[in-house]
Amino acid sequence: MKRIILICLFMAGATLRVSAQHIQKVEISSRDVPQAVLSKFNSTFPKASDVEWKKKGNEYYVSFDMSRVDHHATFSSSGVLLERGREIRVSQLPSAIRAVVKRDHPKHKIDEVHTMVKGGVTNYKVSLDGVPDRKVIYSAAGKVLKDEVDD
Repeated sequence: MKRIILICLFMAGATLRVSAQHIQKVEISSRDVPQAVLSKFNSTFPKASDVEWKKKGNEYYVSFDMSRVDHHATFSSSGVLLERGREIRVSQLPSAIRAVVKRDHPKHKIDEVHTMVKGGVTNYKVSLDGVPDRKVIYSAAGKVLKDEVDD
């Protein structure tokens, strides 16, 4: 009996740990966003339109348009801007990244490119169309920081 209880407790703990690692962004209403986050967002991006909020853990992710360009930002629950970015044209992608994409994914086509600025460092998220579709994050020098299948 003790053995069965121990096995059940182990399984429950393993399940909780796996669940915690896969926290998803959940869509939320602007009224569910802390005032500190809203204030910082509104002062930093006063001309934002089509604003959509999501929450992941203790962070607030917002996607929005400014001057007809897609933007995004991530804030801590206290209103600190953690990351920001925007969609850019493929022609604005550094040549080092274009060369790595061509080498590593010759059968894929670049669909979208977004900048990601965090701590003063700019990285690039590249969405690739192909089989399978991929999302790859590159440093400005073309180093692959993350490469995953896009579901």
